[in-house]
Amino acid sequence: MSGLSNIGTLPVTVDVAKLDGGTARVDRDRAGDVAVRLPAFQQGSSMPRAVVRVRHQARSGDPLAPGTKDFAFGASFNLDRVSTGSKIDNGNNIMQRGTWGESQYKLQVDDDRLTCRVSGSRGAVFVRSWVTVQPGRWYDATCERSGTAVTLTVTEHLAGDKTRIGTSTGRGATGHLSWSNRSTPLSIGGKLTASGQVVKGSTDQFNGVVSDPMLDIDN
Repeated sequence: MSGLSNIGTLPVTVDVAKLDGGTARVDRDRAGDVAVRLPAFQQGSSMPRAVVRVRHQARSGDPLAPGTKDFAFGASFNLDRVSTGSKIDNGNNIMQRGTWGESQYKLQVDDDRLTCRVSGSRGAVFVRSWVTVQPGRWYDATCERSGTAVTLTVTEHLAGDKTRIGTSTGRGATGHLSWSNRSTPLSIGGKLTASGQVVKGSTDQFNGVVSDPMLDIDN
């Protein structure tokens, strides 16, 4: 798809990793701004998958790695009515870097609830929101690590410009977040390997529309 761009200060490349004919296309969010429409749910082992792939272009270091710094990440989204039901797609990954067993920050919808996981050298903190995600409704979700606290904030957009905000916090040491492969991509809408390929076995493809993904690492 065309129209992917970065409005932050970090030089990155943004493209789409695809599998089994998956496509991503330009859509609109609740404000009418550009968003990305990801594949609809399908049964079968060859279901279409498309994941937005973000790679930094820094010549040294790893600016997508928070280390021990406080940081926040999140996005706005609208989930399709049918979005789970197979081994390949039994969840909806919104944003993630790293897989289980290494450093990771991850935001997803699982069993109609938003969850956030931050894992580093000293342990992992997992937070689950009490807000039930309703298909066809817009939400803003942000996960923030501040010291030993990991806070998941979910804003649900209701009729008449009303909102409902749910905040959940977990505490624990997470330590240093870093990756031996500093080119490990940040993914939006599904799981990617460290080399940037779509994870075939359990992609957890996001089925719906995602807008305004962000990562903010304190200086």
